[in-house]
Amino acid sequence: MQASAFSICSIVNFQRFVKAWNAGGQAAFLLFFPQNRFLFLRAYVILKNCTTHYFKQKRKGKTTTMNANDIWLIAGLGNPEAKYDGTRHNAGFAALDSLAGKWGISVSKTKFQGLWGQGEVDGRKVVLLKPLTYMNLSGDSIAPLAGFFKIPADHVIVLCDDITQAPGKLRIRPSGSAGGHNGLKSIIARLGGENFPRIRIGVGAKPRPDYDLADWVLGKFPPEDAKAMADRYPDLEAAAKLIMDGKLGLAQSKYNG
Repeated sequence: MQASAFSICSIVNFQRFVKAWNAGGQAAFLLFFPQNRFLFLRAYVILKNCTTHYFKQKRKGKTTTMNANDIWLIAGLGNPEAKYDGTRHNAGFAALDSLAGKWGISVSKTKFQGLWGQGEVDGRKVVLLKPLTYMNLSGDSIAPLAGFFKIPADHVIVLCDDITQAPGKLRIRPSGSAGGHNGLKSIIARLGGENFPRIRIGVGAKPRPDYDLADWVLGKFPPEDAKAMADRYPDLEAAAKLIMDGKLGLAQSKYNG
């Protein structure tokens, strides 16, 4: 009998049904099913459940509708080959992977010379990106993606390593120069300015002045430094959310250092 009810339900134009339901409740069904009251009751129960769920979902959708202009890009910088995994220069990649896991966003789409994915975080659209251009050309991936989604520079958050800070220390800034970081230098050139926030992640300074910088940043983290980094991922996530809330100053006061 339930199958029969569903069969009859299938011939009812849904828009006509909704209008009739809103206008007259049960009486509306009698317009469609005047001959069989039992079948009507079955159809009534089924359709009532369906429409109750429909309108609940519709109302729920209205409360979580995203502002089309409230979209953010978070880019973690690094080098793409497996041999660079766990290196100081890939601190941005590692931090982005942490955010992706926490927010349930799959960073697996291949376009814009990078791996990217998108999702919703606290009611706003967020795009996560790992440029595959190698560090020094990071802007060649970030700028085209930002342009495609019409994301302004001040809605681009960059995660990158910082050799001036101890491992695990964070330095949040609303803008500024590259400070000797080639990835930031590329982004500034491609976005046309310095007006984008960044979260710089401490990876530690060279052990001595004559130590080759490339060897240092491409070197692997020792276990204690890797732990110091991972311990700050919750703070980094909280800081990113504050920045997207327009509270960058609060993020600085709470999480810098």
